[in-house]
Amino acid sequence: MALIAAAWVFALRASIMDDLGKTFGLSAAVVGASVGTAFLAFGISCFVASPLCDYLGMGRILSIACGLHVLGVVSLVFAPSLTSFMPAALVITGSQFIAGFAHGLVEAVINPLAATIYPDNKTTS
Repeated sequence: MALIAAAWVFALRASIMDDLGKTFGLSAAVVGASVGTAFLAFGISCFVASPLCDYLGMGRILSIACGLHVLGVVSLVFAPSLTSFMPAALVITGSQFIAGFAHGLVEAVINPLAATIYPDNKTTS
């Protein structure tokens, strides 16, 4: 379920890029850079969370990922309201960073979780 949620957030990110630029009057380069921070966050969270998987627990990491996905999407949905406090590019960058970090947490847990669930069947499908 967590991987499906991450995929939906990824699809949402890709489908609204043009609308973000039009709504906030941003160039394609600024929108691309802002949305691209999700990939940086993805890499950082995989790097950080993978070694902590056994220490923190897979369930706890997935719970954190769920909360961060919700926070990232909600902050993007309310971006028009938040732009009265900070620049639109910063709101978009922050929301995408949070969502990307959540996606990385999911990916950091999914592979060891599959190996734990199927300990005798690690190389075949």
